Amino acid sequence: MLNLGIIGTNWITSQFVNAGKENAAFTLTAVYSRTLAKAQQFAESVARPDAAFFTDLTDFFASDTFDVVYIASPNSLHKEQAIKAIEAGKHVIVEKPAFSNPAEFKEVKDALAEHDDIFYFEAARHIFDPNFQVVERKLAELEAKGSVNGATISYMKYSSRYDNVLAGEEPNIFSTKFSGGALQDIGVYAVYGALRLFGTPDKVHYFADMARTGVDAKGTAILDYPDYHVTLLFGKTAQSYVPTEIYAGKETLCG
Repeated sequence: MLNLGIIGTNWITSQFVNAGKENAAFTLTAVYSRTLAKAQQFAESVARPDAAFFTDLTDFFASDTFDVVYIASPNSLHKEQAIKAIEAGKHVIVEKPAFSNPAEFKEVKDALAEHDDIFYFEAARHIFDPNFQVVERKLAELEAKGSVNGATISYMKYSSRYDNVLAGEEPNIFSTKFSGGALQDIGVYAVYGALRLFGTPDKVHYFADMARTGVDAKGTAILDYPDYHVTLLFGKTAQSYVPTEIYAGKETLCG
């Protein structure tokens, strides 16, 4: 079992900690938060009040109380915190999206090259789930027949934080300062699924509905492949029940 440190005390961190505890993979031993009260409150909520608490990031990474860090801070902070973790000899699990842009990816890649004993993971597990692997096998069968001719991948869920936007506020997930927006937050699920199933497209077209805060609130992406198109539908300002479909002539994979 690995000792776990966390950055970010929201609901997704709680789910991660509880899952790690249930399968005996991790035990929470260190919590970083901007306030001591919030760190203590989180630790008590996951039944680990004996964890070490930190409000200074340098002290947190200098600590020997944990082996791996789970980073669930705002998107724009991922790169800096990940590099600090790598340099401190900590393994890293970072929430999606791991980076805000390709330049950040290169910085982290360069840091990892100097610490080749460190493992780095992005918490985007859906493409490794058993049900996704079933889809992959079925798609391979259809491709062998030459019948695949397109797909629609949909993931659209109304965010409670959008109510704050409508009230004139700017929550992190809808802020350009924190690399927010629909594509960064929820669109990555559709993008990763499409790339895993169909590979790299020849061209990409993105049509975004913008929030007043300057980020994309909802969008449609069209991926061009040699013989067909794949359409991605995602957003945080509407609730969609459109299924994901892969088209293959008379057959349709639907889920």
